[in-house]
Amino acid sequence: MKILVDPKVKALIFDLDGTLADTMPTHMTAWVKAANHFHAPLTEQMVQEWAGMPSFKIVARLNELFKLTLDPMEVSKKKAEFFFEIQGEGVNPIKPIYEIAEKYKDTLPMGIGTGSRKENAEKILGGMGIRDWFKSVVTADDVENHKPEPETYLKCAAELGVAPKDCVVFEDADFGILAAKAAGMAVVDVRDYLGK
Repeated sequence: MKILVDPKVKALIFDLDGTLADTMPTHMTAWVKAANHFHAPLTEQMVQEWAGMPSFKIVARLNELFKLTLDPMEVSKKKAEFFFEIQGEGVNPIKPIYEIAEKYKDTLPMGIGTGSRKENAEKILGGMGIRDWFKSVVTADDVENHKPEPETYLKCAAELGVAPKDCVVFEDADFGILAAKAAGMAVVDVRDYLGK
């Protein structure tokens, strides 16, 4: 099944992990490994349910659920270390979504709206060799209210200079889909096309 982009759309915005970059399995492994390092009982299923949530919020959720006092910065740093240790420098694209970005990179303004930290997002885009395709990269470090709130996608649209109603978002996580809809944007649930 081919993903079609409405010709009236004026900008494309992509989530990064699990949408454009095939990094979700690595994120899950890194999260579980980091949580185990700090003796927190995090499971891959929990990571999947919280997909799109920034690291510090995942740590806050763990603290709340298990009555822990983990330092969000310390756990996030350890998780990022494990992620790049496992992932290495090369990041595989998710082909059908990558092909859309490649097709429109010279004709429509494009942005990234991700729950990842700025440093991680830049490393992933750099590793894929596509950083220059995107005029806007909005990360967890750039907003106060993360997905499922619409701020990530609204900031992206503003940086692209396009009204939210004229943007389409590509997403693989429930929080991200809620964020895009709350921003008044059309959204493509890429899981429908990836057999997830």
